[in-house]
Amino acid sequence: VQLAVDSPDNRLELREEKCYATPTQDPDDNMKYDIIRQSCAVDSTVTYYDAPRGVRRFSFDTFQFSGDYGNFVYLHCNLVVCNASEP
Repeated sequence: VQLAVDSPDNRLELREEKCYATPTQDPDDNMKYDIIRQSCAVDSTVTYYDAPRGVRRFSFDTFQFSGDYGNFVYLHCNLVVCNASEP
């Protein structure tokens, strides 16, 4: 997964506060699987990769929701963009 800020301002940094998967496009679906919570990986398979400022890269093992949820998994992330030059 790659998350990026599309801006000419190179002082901006990005942080994922929460990333989770649902079996539907609806981010409010009751069935969800947390991958990152409070900016910390809660899925043991999350791996972070080096990336330039303004970009975050990570991966996690693929999975499928069991039951009658279909074949798709939708990823949703809540992000924070901040000025890296301010403490």
